[in-house]
Amino acid sequence: MCLYTNKIVILLLLCQASSSVKNSLTIFAIISTGIRDLPNLFTTVIDDIQVDYYDGNGIRKQSSILWKNISDSYHSTIFSKEVLTYVDLGFTVYLNKLGTLNPDEAVHVLQCMSSCELDETSVGVVTFQQCGYNGDNFMKLDSKNMTWVAQHPLAESLKPLWDSAQEQLNNITLFLTFICPPMLKEFVTLSALQREDFTSVALLQKTPSSPVRCFVTGFYPNTAEMFWRRDGEKIQNDEEPSEILPNHNDTYQMSVDLNVSSIASEDWKRYDCVFKLGNKTITTRLEKAAISTNWDPVSSSSEFPLDLAIGLVVGLILLCFCITGLFLWKNVNNASKYPDTSSYPTYPGIIQNCQHNFEIQ
Repeated sequence: MCLYTNKIVILLLLCQASSSVKNSLTIFAIISTGIRDLPNLFTTVIDDIQVDYYDGNGIRKQSSILWKNISDSYHSTIFSKEVLTYVDLGFTVYLNKLGTLNPDEAVHVLQCMSSCELDETSVGVVTFQQCGYNGDNFMKLDSKNMTWVAQHPLAESLKPLWDSAQEQLNNITLFLTFICPPMLKEFVTLSALQREDFTSVALLQKTPSSPVRCFVTGFYPNTAEMFWRRDGEKIQNDEEPSEILPNHNDTYQMSVDLNVSSIASEDWKRYDCVFKLGNKTITTRLEKAAISTNWDPVSSSSEFPLDLAIGLVVGLILLCFCITGLFLWKNVNNASKYPDTSSYPTYPGIIQNCQHNFEIQ
């Protein structure tokens, strides 16, 4: 996962594998030394969407409108200046110790994430707390025993210090138990209500010979599935669904194409496009009347055919060559009938004698 700020891109290598997770809320705290102009970062991510982030002074730099209404009531509890200052100072102490334990490294980055996840298979909420150091897993919290589990050789030296930080453990427990789950549930509920009318499916086609595209937009979250069916059975289509892309309003869009060139018109009714998002399914039957297109058969038929235009141009060029050749041939032929007399010999003596005889007579 990458988190973007106005100056930096931070790659988070911490992850929690879970195939059944539907929604998640995660708060990241990232503090570093040895990197110039890299500020400490505190940010909130919901379902891979960065909804806001704060600097070390507790000032909100970016926020999703949907998230703002929910987070405002919890803002003083989670991101108060006192809490951020406490976390900042605590992380700085840890980084200084890591710098002492690992002097060969010039850069030290400590990343911690506090997260809760709604599981599709149960009503309960899964929570976890984990930290990483320079891109590697470093320490994770055993929530049952409220102790830290070292995941890195350097973490063994810091484990007693982290276990003894009781106030920090209490704050983590407070967030994971009483703050994160209700915020996530509220966000999921409001987002579902707000986006319920946004989801729309359309059939698109450029020309009658082009594939028919089933396009859906306005859905959330980005865990949707889309495919074509024939007679109720999913078909193995050569055209794979497109990548799920974000819209400007925190919703998503995707599409899948169907090649209809080999499908008879009377068989179109056997095909339909299926969009699935959680328990929601939208089915759209393949019908010519339902297809939107910008192709105009009238204007297309009135356009001059390209092949004919090319043929006419080539014909005109050949005609010009023929006329030019005929003109040159005529000039040469006329020149052969009337030879140039300037090359003939002259007889001035004979002409003079003829003139003399004429005068005598």
